[in-house]
Amino acid sequence: MALEFKNQLEAIDFGGLVVEPKLDVETRLRLQTIKLTDATAVKEAIEIISGCFGDKKEAVAEFIDENLGLNDIARLQVYLVGGQSMLDKVDVVMNEKLEGALNGE
Repeated sequence: MALEFKNQLEAIDFGGLVVEPKLDVETRLRLQTIKLTDATAVKEAIEIISGCFGDKKEAVAEFIDENLGLNDIARLQVYLVGGQSMLDKVDVVMNEKLEGALNGE
């Protein structure tokens, strides 16, 4: 019996362009090392992320560059690394931090 994971990444809608991500080990590792620290790092992140979408890479990169802010790029990175369950966990933590900041904590 082979090891099999059922939690597949779903297709992502980039403003009407619906594309299913395909990741290999190298891309997954590169995604995990993305740090959105400056403009150069953001450009590299867009290149790495858009590379997950095969022949639609250029269209995805253009959409990300023109339409997504840092928070959305970071959330897309999280989704590609760990799927919906990881994104849900990050959203919970971010919401808790935001509530804490608003309450002066």
